Amino acid sequence: MYVQGKRGNKKWALFEPCFEKRQRKGKRINEGVSGEGEGGRREEADEIHRQLFSLLQSDFNFSFSSSDNLEIRVSSFLIKFQVNPKSVLFVCLGNICRSPTGEGVLKHLIDQADLSSEVVVDSAGTIGYHAGRPADSRMREAAQQRGYDLQSRSRKIMERDLSEFDLVIAMDRENLSDIKAMVEQPQASIKLLSSYLGDDWPSDVPDPYYGGAAGFEYVLDMIEAACPLILQEMVSG
Repeated sequence: MYVQGKRGNKKWALFEPCFEKRQRKGKRINEGVSGEGEGGRREEADEIHRQLFSLLQSDFNFSFSSSDNLEIRVSSFLIKFQVNPKSVLFVCLGNICRSPTGEGVLKHLIDQADLSSEVVVDSAGTIGYHAGRPADSRMREAAQQRGYDLQSRSRKIMERDLSEFDLVIAMDRENLSDIKAMVEQPQASIKLLSSYLGDDWPSDVPDPYYGGAAGFEYVLDMIEAACPLILQEMVSG
């Protein structure tokens, strides 16, 4: 869950992990801890709670009664400030060339537009052969020359991705077929990247893995042409 605080305030770009860390620590103490040091641990939890709610008040001008317990305060905050960001998942075969590039280019546009709290992006592959590996070094080098930093690690697409992401973008028709075969009724919208391009572009983003440098440049050309339209769809949808 993402929330937007003061404009440009990066510490609130991802609120939930921050809260969960504090909540787990506080919950362990609030539920009761027997043995020596209980008083000190409770004081530590109280201080964590005070710091958290001080941030909520200063960044969101959010007020609540001092008599409210932790659960009531947090529930009230989430109801008032919850934002559901749009989400995009790029998918290719191995998640080391084309889809990481889609993720990197779209992230770059999102950061430029200060939309990191409104649109989130990830990438995956239809196979898990390269799981855990970074993007192909040739793809990373080509992207770097255009100002994109490809930091993702390969992973295989999962069924839950088709319910958790709003938009899943396949790089070619084979990827598209494999994705659609995963579940009968996916909640995500599943499209080809070329659906955002004109007829002068091919239907498939060609896999550059077995080719030369020109192939990686062409992948970037196609993705750079499509990503502004993808982002426009996400923020206007």
